[in-house]
Amino acid sequence: AWNHGYRFARATIDSDDDLVLDYYITLVGGVPAANFLDSLDWWTTMLGDFDGYMAARKAGKAAPAKESDTKGVSAADEDIAG
Repeated sequence: AWNHGYRFARATIDSDDDLVLDYYITLVGGVPAANFLDSLDWWTTMLGDFDGYMAARKAGKAAPAKESDTKGVSAADEDIAG
């Protein structure tokens, strides 16, 4: 359910049964500092969203709805993010 809603972050279980949250960015050719810092901001946002998702699951509740943001990190925003 988590992976369905996010375009750049993916949750998986590795071969040791550890929960892994991946976030994909490219640094090929280098990036301006502002772009790198913005990527870190996206990652921080996704970590908070994932923490809320997991807390809701643990409590037996439906996952919280993803709030709209300007970063286009959710699949629902894909038309905006491109």
